[in-house]
Amino acid sequence: MKHKIIEIEGLRGFLSLWVFVFHIVAITGFFDTFFQQQTIKNIFNGETAVDIFIIVSGFTICMLITSKHEKFSTYLFRRFMRIYPMYIICLIAALLLGQLGIMPKNYDENDLYKHIGLHVTMLHGVIPPTLLKNSSGAILNPAWSISLEWQFYLIAPFLFGIINRIKLVGPLFALILSIILIRLASRYGEWDGAFLLSKFSLFWVGIFSYYVFDYVIRTKEKLFGLAVWLVPVALFMYSTLFSYKGGVGAFIWFLFFFGLLSSIINPKLAFNIMLALFRTRLFKQLGEISYSLYLLHELVIWIILWVLLKLNPQMNNWTQLLILVFIGIPAASALAKLSYRFIEFPAVNWAKKKLVKNEG
Repeated sequence: MKHKIIEIEGLRGFLSLWVFVFHIVAITGFFDTFFQQQTIKNIFNGETAVDIFIIVSGFTICMLITSKHEKFSTYLFRRFMRIYPMYIICLIAALLLGQLGIMPKNYDENDLYKHIGLHVTMLHGVIPPTLLKNSSGAILNPAWSISLEWQFYLIAPFLFGIINRIKLVGPLFALILSIILIRLASRYGEWDGAFLLSKFSLFWVGIFSYYVFDYVIRTKEKLFGLAVWLVPVALFMYSTLFSYKGGVGAFIWFLFFFGLLSSIINPKLAFNIMLALFRTRLFKQLGEISYSLYLLHELVIWIILWVLLKLNPQMNNWTQLLILVFIGIPAASALAKLSYRFIEFPAVNWAKKKLVKNEG
C-alpha cells in the first residue's frame, strides 16, 4: 500500500493552518471575543486540530509499520531523523528569542537546564507539571506534541506486533483496548496532554481507522466491508465523544474518514466535494511543509509582534491581528518551505542513504 494518501497530506496542511490561525487569534486576545460559547470554543480551539494531528499520526504510523516490516532500529532511526533536526533548531531559536525578550519565557530561570536536558531527549512530556512547572511547553509551546509523538514512536512497533499476531480479531482488540484507555485517560489529570496515556485513545482512533481502511481496500465486497465496520466505528466514536474531551477532534476525523472510505467505494458520492478541498494544490503544499510550519509558526508570531510594538508601542490589537494574518502566515509558510527544502528533506534523505549503505 502507498505510504502517502493525498487527502491526508492535504488534511495535514489544513490542520497546520488551523493551529496557526488559532494562535494568532489567541495571542492577539480575540479568541474569547470571536468564540463566546463554550461549544464553539471547543470546536475552533487549536487543541482540536492537534487532536486530529494525533489521530492522523496513529493512522500513518500504523500504515508505515505494517507495510515496511523494518527492524526496530531502522524504523526508529528514520523517525528520529524525520522529526529531530527541525525540532532541535526551533528549540534553540526559541531559547534565544526567550533570552532576548522577544518571546515570553514560560519557565523559571532556575529550572532552565532541567528543561533543556529533558527537551533534548524529547521526553519532556513524561514529566508531570507537578514535578517541573510547565514541563511540556516551557521553551517552545508546540514542542509538547513532539514529545507525545516520540513516546508513541517508541512503543508503536511492539503494539502493532501484538495486534497483527491476533490476525482477524486485531481491529476488534484495538476497539476494546481503545475504550478502556479512554476511560483510564481521565484519571491521569496530574499530567497534561504531552503524556502518552493522556492522549493514547486518539492514537487508537487512528490505528483502528487504518485497519478499517485496509479492510475496505482489500475486500472485493467494499460496500459490505464498509457496513460491517461502521458499527464498531460508530460505537467507538460514541464512547469517545461522551467520555473524553478529544471527542471533538475524533468526530471531525470521523467525518473526513467516512468521506475517504466513501470515495474508495464510489468516487461519485457527495462526500468527494468535501475531500476535493484537501486535494487542492494549496493544501497539498501546506501538507508537505506542515511539520516545519507547526514548529516555527509561534516564533514568527512573536518576532513580528516584537517588531510591530517596537515601531509603534500603541498599536491596537486589530492591526496586529491583520498584519499577522496577511504578512505572518505567508512569511511563516515561506520560511517553512525553506526549512523543508534545506533541513527536513536533506535529513530524511541522508538517513535513507545511510541505511542503504549500512545494509549494503
